[in-house]
Amino acid sequence: MEQKKLKVAVVVAHHSYEVCPFQELFESMPEIHPYIQHVEQFTSSSQEVRDSYDAIVLYTMWLPTPVNDGPWYEGRALDAFQNLGKAKQGIVVLHHSILAFQQWPYWTELTGYDPKKYRDYELDIPMSFRNAAPEHPIMKGIPDFDMTDEAYEGDGVADVPGVEVLMTCDYAKNFPTVAWTKQHGNARVFCLQPGHGPTSYTHPQFREILRRGILWTTEKL
Repeated sequence: MEQKKLKVAVVVAHHSYEVCPFQELFESMPEIHPYIQHVEQFTSSSQEVRDSYDAIVLYTMWLPTPVNDGPWYEGRALDAFQNLGKAKQGIVVLHHSILAFQQWPYWTELTGYDPKKYRDYELDIPMSFRNAAPEHPIMKGIPDFDMTDEAYEGDGVADVPGVEVLMTCDYAKNFPTVAWTKQHGNARVFCLQPGHGPTSYTHPQFREILRRGILWTTEKL
């Protein structure tokens, strides 16, 4: 019997991206059924709908701290984000979502990264990525690799209990830690800093790490 695909919300907004290769990235993963949606569709959905996803991939750079009394089309945005981790569903924080909500301590608690440590960015930088956890299910058998992506200049992850470093980068103007896991309430969290555009969306190692990260957060790996 064919295994049922994971229902995955891919939440986007407040940052441009190339639509077709981004969609193809998720469609290349045979285990998942991606539901790509704007953040306003996610935050205005009912809690029952949000809890129905096996995993949530965040790819939005919404900067203001969410509120419950914003525009009607945002629903109760503060509740929507603060309820992440109450259900046992995977959370994947991809690329610029790590830098979202920069004045909101809760986001550091969820991601393990303090945006005050971020300084600047550079586009289209060739970088080398190193496997720092070769026995972890997400990284097992993944070789070190080179990839062109957006560099985020800043210090490492915050001093948050339970952070496990999976991958590092040797480019001086990029985060030294670029992939890590942690727990947030009932949810497994996987954070992956690269992922700016087609050079990463189509890269075989990046695709495999992201695919495994989604599966790991849902305890399917």
